[in-house]
Amino acid sequence: MNYLIILLLVAQTLIFRGALRKLGELIKMKAEEAIQLLNDANTHLTEIGTETDTLLQKVTDLENAATNADLPQAVADAITAVSAQAKVVDDKVPDVTPTPTP
Repeated sequence: MNYLIILLLVAQTLIFRGALRKLGELIKMKAEEAIQLLNDANTHLTEIGTETDTLLQKVTDLENAATNADLPQAVADAITAVSAQAKVVDDKVPDVTPTPTP
């Protein structure tokens, strides 16, 4: 009878270890998927930052070109509106402050 109990305990231990191993594999797989999703999001955010910088520079260039030009009031107003909207977009995300390297 004691042998049967020991055999059952050993079987339960092996089943438990197998379940833990499967759980560990599942967690690892989920972590790898999460890492990939985060890397993809970081790439996308970097692209958005680059595109935003480019857009803001184009707006600045447009403002500078319009400063010395003899433009109809409607064009000047349109440039002012684009400039204001660019500032709204720029203000939504705080500027990056470089961290000093030790």
